Amino acid sequence: MRNKSVIITSIIINSILIVLELFAFSEIFFRYLPGSVSFKWTYSLTYYTNLSNMLLLIGSIYSLIQDIYELKGIYKIKSALPKFLGVVSTLVTFFTVWILVIISKEIKYGIEIQESMWLFMHTICPTLGFISFIFFNEKKYIKYTDIIYPAVFTLLYTILVLILFFLNLRIPYESNLSKDFNITWYFIVCCGLIEVVVSLLIGLIIRFFKNLFRNE
Repeated sequence: MRNKSVIITSIIINSILIVLELFAFSEIFFRYLPGSVSFKWTYSLTYYTNLSNMLLLIGSIYSLIQDIYELKGIYKIKSALPKFLGVVSTLVTFFTVWILVIISKEIKYGIEIQESMWLFMHTICPTLGFISFIFFNEKKYIKYTDIIYPAVFTLLYTILVLILFFLNLRIPYESNLSKDFNITWYFIVCCGLIEVVVSLLIGLIIRFFKNLFRNE
């Protein structure tokens, strides 16, 4: 079992993550902050960023419950997979977005990120999720087969985008991207396959560090 200070730290970080995620989702779905642009809430369910952060939210709640049990001396840790899935998938967003910002040198885009809920979902939550999972959360061993789950999630998301594309519905790409590129089905497939590979690589890296710092 983890020592008490590690468990308490995990409880604090998981609680902060849950609050930040709920705040971000409340703005994304209800658009109540000053200056928010009207946006159909159903569109929000088509973005990888939002879906991956939902997984992180679920994983953080699951980890928080385990933290509370362990703090009471009840060791009921069954799996670290829910939090692992959320951490890997949000880090896919983190690296994809910020690599694109750096490559394109779109400083304005970076500022826009910091002025919106994207700051939470693209930067703060993925970072906190990584730190809490590696150093403070349950010390469950991560298997090689576990890295398949985030990759499957990313693959399913690509299929979702393809379905929206073939149904001529709104696809979750920024309007400025649509101006610069001719969005085709094979463009979507290529982007999806790249993100699947990125997911596998991140999963391997997270697995390595998690198993290295298991607090055993």
